[in-house]
Formats: sequence, C-alpha cells, structure tokens
Amino acid sequence: MSRVGEDWIFLILLGLLMALVSWFMDYAIVFFQQAQKWMYRGLGYNVLMQYLAWVAYPVVLITFSAGFTQILAPQAVDGKTILRGVVLKEYLTFKTFVAKVIGLTCALGSGMPLGKEGPFVHVASLCAALLSKFMALFGGVYMPLHFRAARITEADSTHRSDVIAVAPEPQD
Repeated sequence: MSRVGEDWIFLILLGLLMALVSWFMDYAIVFFQQAQKWMYRGLGYNVLMQYLAWVAYPVVLITFSAGFTQILAPQAVDGKTILRGVVLKEYLTFKTFVAKVIGLTCALGSGMPLGKEGPFVHVASLCAALLSKFMALFGGVYMPLHFRAARITEADSTHRSDVIAVAPEPQD
C-alpha cells in the first residue's frame, strides 16, 4: 500500500525535470541559431562564402542530428512505435534519452521549421521511465512497471492481457 502523496512527489519531480530539459534545449537552440548568424556576419561582404555558410551550417547540424541519433539509439528515431504496441528493447533508456535530446536540439537549432512538442512526448515518457527507475531505489509505488506486471500476473492470471497491454514484458 502506498502512502498518500507519493504520486504527487513523483509528478512534481517529473514536471521540474521536464522544465529543466526544455530550458536546456531552448538555450542550446538559441545558441546554435546565434552561431549561424555570427558566422554569416563574420564573413564580411563575400556573398559566395556567406551563402555557403548559410546553407552548409543547417545541413551539417541536420546530418549530425540524424547520424548521432541513428548510431547511438535507433529507437529514438520513431516515437510512434510505443503507441502501436510494438515492444522494443532499450526504448525507454538513458541512452535513448540522450540521443533524442541531442538529436532534437541539433535539428531545431539548424533553423528548420519543426516543432518540439511531438518528439517531446517521447522525451517526457523517457524521463518518466528513468525517474520511475530512480524512485524504485526507495521502494513503494515507484517500482518499475515490468516488476509490478510480473507480480500481478502471478497473483491473478485473468488480468494478464490487461497488464501486458500497458506494460512491457519482463526482461530475462
């Protein structure tokens, strides 16, 4: 039985963590965009070099974003997979979180007209899963979901399909 207020503590921590991640991303995005303008102005009146710098900078950032994300954690590329019910290994890990945040920051910093709201849902679910694992160290309701699913299915097998629908399978 959980104590009253444990869920609120988790939600407050999650909100603060997501605000911090969002602030870091916004700060880095503004830095990348100012660096592009600084490079453009630094080239003086050489129109050809200014054009090449203006075009090459976003291409380099987008290429780095795609390559870094694909190499570090290919699971971070498609955030809709979890909505379709496909179970992927290492989908909600710290490595995926780092790849998603850095890749999204570089993509948005390139100046492409993209929104961070959609991918940020995956970032928030990554933070929630990682925070849940961290809070599991203290016991209580913060035990990782697959441990709770295993306990429930052992106790009552009639709820197995419901539990599997919301929780990943326990890993061996």
